[in-house]
Amino acid sequence: MEAWEAWTFAKITSRNRLERKLINPVALREAFINSVVHNDYNRGWPVVEFYSDRVTITSTGGLVEGLSQEDFFKGALDCFAAHCWQARLTGVSEK
Repeated sequence: MEAWEAWTFAKITSRNRLERKLINPVALREAFINSVVHNDYNRGWPVVEFYSDRVTITSTGGLVEGLSQEDFFKGALDCFAAHCWQARLTGVSEK
């Protein structure tokens, strides 16, 4: 178990103890994989920062130069398609 997996919020009442994980490991995994797959490695590496109250994941990805948002949402080819394919091939990405 990683240290961040132990971060738990606990509320103790007169009847029971209520616990909630502060970081959802499924959401963290998804966010991290997205930052790696969609990152523009010509501009830098993804950065993951753990703070006492949050986790910040920064990726240098973005739209392909010259590609409009409209074209992107119409399904224009993602320049990081090879990264997506590799993630699927290795089993770290479902789709």
